[in-house]
Amino acid sequence: LNEVGRAITSTMDLDALVELIYHQTTRLMDTTNFFLVLYDQEKEQLDFVLHVEDGARVPRERRPLGSGLTGHIVRNRQPLHFPYGPDEFLKQQGIARIGRPSKSWLGVPMVAQDHVVGVIAVQSYAQEGAYDEDHLRVLSTIASQAAVALENANLYQQAHRRAEETEALYRIGAASAAHLGLQEICQSVYEQASVVMDTTAFYVALYDRD
Repeated sequence: LNEVGRAITSTMDLDALVELIYHQTTRLMDTTNFFLVLYDQEKEQLDFVLHVEDGARVPRERRPLGSGLTGHIVRNRQPLHFPYGPDEFLKQQGIARIGRPSKSWLGVPMVAQDHVVGVIAVQSYAQEGAYDEDHLRVLSTIASQAAVALENANLYQQAHRRAEETEALYRIGAASAAHLGLQEICQSVYEQASVVMDTTAFYVALYDRD
């Protein structure tokens, strides 16, 4: 766990951090079926930044918070552990099952600064009792370390983005002040906008009042 903690705090890159969390978790338990979800509180969305099914990567996707097990963990900020599958709990709580039925399921919240950052979960479709109380303890520890690291990485990315935006605006202003031609100024606007957002579809339109 000390090695896992050192690895997780070794980078501020969000994508690299998520990969580290996955690979370090793999050292300690079966992650044939694994997902790490980030919770967007403002949009009430779950961002499946890393999702593995039967050992294969699943494309990244966003889902509404919903009422599944992951949504339940986010809302209640408590782990869920079902050594013999969650079907009875789903029935009792009136929660719709998402995906295939699991024979063993374990999910824990990532909480930083008193708010839920996301959820880490593992499950087995083939083996009952695949995850025990020790796995719950270990995954909770990893989630606690990951929550702080992910929060720091997110803050770092926001600060980096603001710096890029400031630099881009400066360069646009410099191009305008250099008395360049219209085409050169528009090209500068396009290039600097591309630094801070997707400009695959982009145009500059001038309004002719007459």
